[in-house]
Amino acid sequence: MIKVRHTKYRDCELLSKANVDKNTLLLVKDTNPGYRLEPTYFVYWSNAESNVEQAGREELRTPSGRKISQKTAIRKFLEMVEASKYLTFSSL
Repeated sequence: MIKVRHTKYRDCELLSKANVDKNTLLLVKDTNPGYRLEPTYFVYWSNAESNVEQAGREELRTPSGRKISQKTAIRKFLEMVEASKYLTFSSL
């Protein structure tokens, strides 16, 4: 399922950005300011010419639904960057 929140990205900390062909992927960390919660990691993806407000967003979690560590988030992000070489992102 693709979820897009237009204002959510502004509350997050950018960890990494990758441009592959005409695709852009962003790894961001939502630190949940004001709460004592573990950070949540998201990957935003879009075409290189579109802006973040129109990007798709995927929350990174374990198969059982638990939050992941930053090391695991970076590893999954790099796997997504590698896979995006064979994909083309388009908007609806």
